[in-house]
Amino acid sequence: MQKNKYYLYLKIIRKQFKFKKASSNQIEHSFIHSEIQQLNLIIKIEGKILKYIQRLLKDKLKFKFKQKKWVKYQDKE
Repeated sequence: MQKNKYYLYLKIIRKQFKFKKASSNQIEHSFIHSEIQQLNLIIKIEGKILKYIQRLLKDKLKFKFKQKKWVKYQDKE
């Protein structure tokens, strides 16, 4: 299975870069480069998700705080 995957990547890379006879170093380099790009993309997406969650939590806390203030204010009247 692993070998078949490697040969599939080899075919794709040869087509992309139009290598007639690609050396194993060139193939490994381009494969590693594409893996790094995918990981960077995942890291960016995770960062955006974390920021979004933080913002939601802050908004929720502010809303709860405002609600408690409003309830306290209402009780005083």
